[in-house]
Amino acid sequence: MSRYLIAYIDEDQGDREQFEIYFDEYKEDFQVTNLFPGKKSLEELVEEVVETAPDIVVLDFNLKYSDDTVPDNGDVVMQRISDRKPLLPVVLMTSYKNFAEKSFISPEKRKSILEKSMLNDAKDKGFRDELLVYITYYKDLLQKYKDEFAGLQHKGQLSDVEQARLLELDSILEEAVDRQSAIKSEHKTDENLSDLQNLISSTKELIKDLKNKPNASV
Repeated sequence: MSRYLIAYIDEDQGDREQFEIYFDEYKEDFQVTNLFPGKKSLEELVEEVVETAPDIVVLDFNLKYSDDTVPDNGDVVMQRISDRKPLLPVVLMTSYKNFAEKSFISPEKRKSILEKSMLNDAKDKGFRDELLVYITYYKDLLQKYKDEFAGLQHKGQLSDVEQARLLELDSILEEAVDRQSAIKSEHKTDENLSDLQNLISSTKELIKDLKNKPNASV
């Protein structure tokens, strides 16, 4: 099995070291890449996440605690990452879960807030297993979409409903890579219709020109 890539975001060096020590115990399954939030804009940090292409992002909630060059706390970063990569699992870590749960986080994302104390004992697989649940679901969901997309692609003649679903799946898979660079399904539909209309217009013009020529046959 290939190793899963974790992007870990934390401004505190001691916490980064503790995270790495924990996953040293599971290095056959996981690779950790540290992303440093200091002296970066929110956009730069999120762009770095996208370029890293991790299987999961784990970030500290109180990113601004010991580094005043960090512009936003983890709840803001979490939401912005989800805006760019809506399917990518993002886990928030904190020593103050009750406080983090009161921040601007959607109800479903509050389930993704974990205690930093889970890292205290590397022999305890609880945190490792939690991440595996998120990653496995993410991977399985992506594969499900890919399989459905491939099945429709190879089906041949599609109904209107199937064509709409194909466009929807194409959009979902593109946004899974990066929503910012994805072309929206409705735009694709508009472009396809525009191309068809241009082709029809060109054909009509060609027929008109041919009819105006004495020896033309159509």
